[in-house]
Amino acid sequence: MKKIMIIGGMSALVLLTACSNTETGEQSNMQSTKKLETRVVDGLSLEVKQKPNTPIIEKNGKKTKTLLTFSVKGTNITPFPKGLGATDFSLKTKEGKKVPISENMSAFGDEILTGKSLSGEVYFEVPNKAVGGTLQYKLKNKVISEWKLAK
Repeated sequence: MKKIMIIGGMSALVLLTACSNTETGEQSNMQSTKKLETRVVDGLSLEVKQKPNTPIIEKNGKKTKTLLTFSVKGTNITPFPKGLGATDFSLKTKEGKKVPISENMSAFGDEILTGKSLSGEVYFEVPNKAVGGTLQYKLKNKVISEWKLAK
């Protein structure tokens, strides 16, 4: 009987310890995401978050590029449907070079009805030296809003 109680107590201790470690990991991931300024642009409330940079490992094992990831949430605050998608965004490096969205990653886009939201991620592949710059939101190839990025 004592053995059963000891084994049960040790099992509970292990389970509780494992659960508390998971929460700590989630908090550290949340802290590494940087929320950029929320803006209202052309009837859309745009909330942009910059996720941690990820090195891209080439087939030869070299890390010459970095994947920049942005989480975007657009909410339509107009009485009319609005469109939003990954292709509405581009990146301007510190050197002034325009970088289109990554063709190797998935892209989002759809029509947003009044009062509804659409979320997705926007990806850019940049050389390691070009990390940083400005995220741009464009309509009909005209930049209408920009967010300065952290390195």
